[in-house]
Amino acid sequence: MNDAPKNAEKPEFADISNGAARKVQQRGLRRAIAINAVVMAREHAERNDEPFTQSDADVIMYITELLDKVAG
Repeated sequence: MNDAPKNAEKPEFADISNGAARKVQQRGLRRAIAINAVVMAREHAERNDEPFTQSDADVIMYITELLDKVAG
């Protein structure tokens, strides 16, 4: 039915340009910075043993968005 090679059906990761791959990597680094900031704040408030809340997740997203705007 389909005579095309299987490799031709799915794109390879190497097909992504270096610029796009770098942007994805930088976005991950900004997210890691935001997570570290929230973890440090929780440690400072002595909330290490408490589970993360939706509020903590919201702060991570706000920090990440702010860093994205500054980087852009």
